[in-house]
Amino acid sequence: MAFLHVLADRPDARQKLEGFGNRSNYHIDKALAFIQANYSNRLKVSDIANYPGISRNYLFSLFQEHMGQSPQEYLSHFRLSHGRELLAGTEYSVDGISYACGYEDPAVFSRAFKKKYHMTPSQYRAYILARQRQKPSDRQQNTSPPGPQ
Repeated sequence: MAFLHVLADRPDARQKLEGFGNRSNYHIDKALAFIQANYSNRLKVSDIANYPGISRNYLFSLFQEHMGQSPQEYLSHFRLSHGRELLAGTEYSVDGISYACGYEDPAVFSRAFKKKYHMTPSQYRAYILARQRQKPSDRQQNTSPPGPQ
């Protein structure tokens, strides 16, 4: 399940995913797969709930129980994580990355990115590029960017 990489920095959610296999987890699995396949499109929570055929309220309660966050929070986190990967691994413009991650307005993407990672997308890219230019011995001293992962 490649989409679970988004939970890499959420140990509480990872623990809740253990034992995946019951019916409510089936719905979560379907919703997560739908998000992974469609995050770059305009998505509403009702679209996500419709895919496994459940109500928005039930989807919300399943996400709270199993993921520790709402479906909208998960979608935002997924989009920002993907944007972060694209900033680090491509030369796409920040605007292009914001559209590729499902944001209709690059300014909204930049504000959300800064709120989550405590730096703008451009600052993050500059940080990554500077790290790539460092000597390997210098890199070991400072292994992660400032702010939450």
